[in-house]
Amino acid sequence: TDRLRHHLAAIVRPRPNGNAELESLRNYVTDQLQQFGWIVRRHEFETVSEIGIRLTGIQLIATLPSSANAESWLCVAAHLDSRFETPGADDNASGVAGLIELAHLLGDARLNRGVELASFTLEEPKTPDGLGLFRSAWGGSRKHVESVQQRGIHPAVFINLEMIGYFSDAPGSQDYPLPVFRLLYPTRGNYVGIVGRIGQGATVRRVKAAMVGATSLPVYSMSA
Repeated sequence: TDRLRHHLAAIVRPRPNGNAELESLRNYVTDQLQQFGWIVRRHEFETVSEIGIRLTGIQLIATLPSSANAESWLCVAAHLDSRFETPGADDNASGVAGLIELAHLLGDARLNRGVELASFTLEEPKTPDGLGLFRSAWGGSRKHVESVQQRGIHPAVFINLEMIGYFSDAPGSQDYPLPVFRLLYPTRGNYVGIVGRIGQGATVRRVKAAMVGATSLPVYSMSA
């Protein structure tokens, strides 16, 4: 849609942690969500990595006024930062644009549960093993989950929007970390993928069923 293209034009650029572009993006996301009636608060925290590097993370947490006394919650999140050498279009400007669009769609909706939208950083910096902070105890997603628990929120579903912008009908356009996945899933990148943790099969099936009812694209799921 035109709105999604507009958001992507505003978001796509290198925005590593600690960069002024990332702060500019936080302001953009805040302004957009507030226009749709969301209450946005900023949660800043400091953490120290395994090799002693001090890291500052900033989360944006948005709720609707109608969620104030909610007992059941749905949480949806997307990380804001990118690797320093890339504009981060798919990873993860697409997820952030999707989060803003969701805020627009839900702003006037009558909901029977609370909804929290969150955007966080400290996902892309590498750890000494070469992997991203998202796999560590110091990553922004881990810290966000901790903050949800500390606030006494027990979400029925937690959905992370990650790299949702890529699409291709070309043969071989979709690859996988293990060859066996090619036997189970398409080799064209023209579908929606839902990934849950092992033991979350019932939740994954619920989300998949809802997604199937909302899009004409094929929807595949896995627990890993």
